[in-house]
Amino acid sequence: MGSFSFLFATSDHFFTPNIVFYLDEKPGLVGSKVSIIGLPHRHSILIYPIENLEVADAMNGLAQATYAMNQEGPDSLTNKLFWYYNNTFTKIPYEFNKEGGLSFKPPATFINLLNTLEKA
Repeated sequence: MGSFSFLFATSDHFFTPNIVFYLDEKPGLVGSKVSIIGLPHRHSILIYPIENLEVADAMNGLAQATYAMNQEGPDSLTNKLFWYYNNTFTKIPYEFNKEGGLSFKPPATFINLLNTLEKA
């Protein structure tokens, strides 16, 4: 998507998002700096392993894709993004404004992580 890549799993199976329970066991799903996860509906999961500051651009695309897929369904779960770190999922709040722009309100701990990252 654009200048970045993310992992996308989809299936007709109702429990496709259950992969989140095995993230640390599957090579490539968690970056050296953790991952961003989207769970739009029961049939798909979006994963972005974080390695560098490219995550800032990736989050825009992931939020838009997750939101659209969640609205489309079927069997919607959430339009939220989550930061996966140390076996914990933390919501990364975002909102669209009237002009279609996107703004994030991540927790301070996530901003601290961003401050440690290098450019792609």
